[in-house]
Amino acid sequence: MFLRYLPTKELIIDNVPLQFGDPRELVRRKLNRGYKEQNLVIPLPDGIPLPDFAKPIIQRRDIYNSLSSTRDNFFLNYDANDLLSDLEVHRCEKIQVFDFVFDFNDDLDFIAKELSKYSPMSKTGDGEYFFKDLHISMIDEMHMGGEEKNTISYFYCASDVSHLED
Repeated sequence: MFLRYLPTKELIIDNVPLQFGDPRELVRRKLNRGYKEQNLVIPLPDGIPLPDFAKPIIQRRDIYNSLSSTRDNFFLNYDANDLLSDLEVHRCEKIQVFDFVFDFNDDLDFIAKELSKYSPMSKTGDGEYFFKDLHISMIDEMHMGGEEKNTISYFYCASDVSHLED
């Protein structure tokens, strides 16, 4: 998979343009590839005082996992109305943000330095970077539970990243 990301607006997956807010069925038709639907409702714990506005966590996503040589592994996440809200990439061939292209063999610190040319960067923890203006979060291999490497292991982009802000 080759992902081109136009921050806050559009994802282009293997030349298939997708907009944040696209309906789930449209996204599936456009991509025309195998996926596994995973919808979960995670209830809030009983006996813990919570504010009145607290609601269960609803996760709606399609998992795209290729066993081919490129080993694509990404999730398209949807809101409660089944509109595309964000993308999580765990493996793909290449990612392009503006004119910068990188892959999952590249050093995360190098990627973060290059992306910081487009947006201020926050280091949210060891091996984790957040770019508020680009709506991007990234984590290295070691902090995703893999080998002790600083290569990128997780790329996240979304229409809204207010849940990631301090």
